[in-house]
Amino acid sequence: MPTIASKRLVQLGTEIFAACGVAAEDSEVVSSSLVESNLLGHDSHGVIRIPQYVGKLKKGDVNVGAKLTAISRTSNSISFDGNWGFGQIMARRAMETVLNEIGESAIFAATLFRSDHVGRLGEYSSLAAERGFLGIIMLNNHGAGQLVAPLGGREARMAPTPISICAPSGTDAPVLMDFTASVVAEGKVRVALNRGEMLKSGCILDADGNPSNDPKDLYGPPRGTILPFGGGAAHKGYVLGFMIELLAGILSGAGTSRKDHDKFGNAAFMCVVNIEAFLPLADFCRQVQEFTEYIKTCPKAPGVQEILIPGEKEHLEHKKRLAEGIFLSDETWAQLCETAGNVGVEA
Repeated sequence: MPTIASKRLVQLGTEIFAACGVAAEDSEVVSSSLVESNLLGHDSHGVIRIPQYVGKLKKGDVNVGAKLTAISRTSNSISFDGNWGFGQIMARRAMETVLNEIGESAIFAATLFRSDHVGRLGEYSSLAAERGFLGIIMLNNHGAGQLVAPLGGREARMAPTPISICAPSGTDAPVLMDFTASVVAEGKVRVALNRGEMLKSGCILDADGNPSNDPKDLYGPPRGTILPFGGGAAHKGYVLGFMIELLAGILSGAGTSRKDHDKFGNAAFMCVVNIEAFLPLADFCRQVQEFTEYIKTCPKAPGVQEILIPGEKEHLEHKKRLAEGIFLSDETWAQLCETAGNVGVEA
């Protein structure tokens, strides 16, 4: 299992995308986004995706150089068309536009459709927190990418819809929530597959609807399905995923998961809350820190060394991997090297 410095991985990804005809600036944005996911410990949304993205570029599924278009707007909302450009670029531009236009409004919302895979959602909600706002973003798969069974079902009918909320804390570590409404993100199943590892029980069903720990059973053929999160309370994950489909899918114009769909993509609903419209930002951050201290000083259950707040695990992992490098499975590294070689880049 090789360990690669983050700067080297960003450089490699940038060179690979540039060799596929992507502008240098855009190549670096996408590559940096993927590597940042690795640094935070979210390998499912990291450089493991580069071969997938290159395949989409070769098929013409990603519109290189696409511009983000505002197709409608009100005083505190915008509907964006990503024109099938890179998701990382479209989602970042959409969130930055919202942050630039919120002004003194209490809330500003936006939707995005016809965007390719946007990667880790926490990247965009964090943009809001960095500027003193509270950021919310959620997405579906544009009607495609159905990998999750509804509660009680054994066939995939929904996307593994993620949601992220990020709030400033007054420190260098914002409070960050970022997860899917499914037990596990598809990318984490892919990581387990590349590592030759089994999944925890209760994550997936095989094509016959039987519980499975083998990541191969998700991909088939025939394909299996991922379960909603919650275990004995899986109705909560199922309902959350259902509602995210409505907000990210219907409001954006992309539609929900359905039998007949155009192609895989990401559609998003995002909302920025202006904390200053409700109370001074400094007061908000002070209360976040007081709440954090109260939570972290809770008596610990047997075997627990530390109680972490949302986003703290990723913050600590980022520092560790930035210093020590990013661990990649042999299979992921081999796929990266093969992809690089196929486009004339030396890994």
